[in-house]
Amino acid sequence: MRNTPYRTQKGFTLIELMVVIAIIAILASATAPSLQRHITKAKLVEIETYGGQLQSAVDEYQIHKTSFPTKAILNQYVTNSSSDLLNSYSVSDINGISGTITLSLNNNLSINTGSYIKLTKSAAGQWNCTSNLDATITPSYCVSATSVDEE
Repeated sequence: MRNTPYRTQKGFTLIELMVVIAIIAILASATAPSLQRHITKAKLVEIETYGGQLQSAVDEYQIHKTSFPTKAILNQYVTNSSSDLLNSYSVSDINGISGTITLSLNNNLSINTGSYIKLTKSAAGQWNCTSNLDATITPSYCVSATSVDEE
């Protein structure tokens, strides 16, 4: 009889590699929606920052004047946003002291057309935020118009 040495396996078989690839694909497909939401929230930080700059500009303007500034005046205080998420912003004077700044958003990522973040300054000087964004991506300090109380 002839002594034949056993061949030792070097590397992985095709089946083992296919199983690993299948597991990775399942994990990737399960995390994709969560990843998209986090990307959208990260992009919204740019809009929040720009909104904060506009709020500061209103506050600074009102230190020197006793009225709510127009958009033309705010443009002198703040440079345009470079975010591709911001479509435009509008300013409305409510009663000379209070008013709103509405940041209209583009329908990028998972944001629907017509979405906005509205910053409202009360006569007492308090800033409030409302938005029609989905509650999962609305900034934490903002009240979402789409959130539903679950009790």
